[in-house]
Amino acid sequence: MPLPRRCLARTSTKSTIEVVSADTEQIIGTVPEARDTDVDLAVSSARQAFDDPAGWAHGSPERRANAIEWLCAAISGEPANSCWRASGKG
Repeated sequence: MPLPRRCLARTSTKSTIEVVSADTEQIIGTVPEARDTDVDLAVSSARQAFDDPAGWAHGSPERRANAIEWLCAAISGEPANSCWRASGKG
């Protein structure tokens, strides 16, 4: 299931923050640091997706699972099951 291009928007800054595992308390990566404008865009996009009759909130669990797997593969460049392994839960 293709995602709207706005789901993969770049942040307004090149700054990053460290991601710490809640399980091990080890640093597991970095993510872009979000500014107010980034948060506003994310909230607006989420609201539109929630209100859209063809959007996330109205999709079947299978459709949502497929979307998560697609996004995981798009981010990692690997099959979706490798993302579950990377999370430490697979």
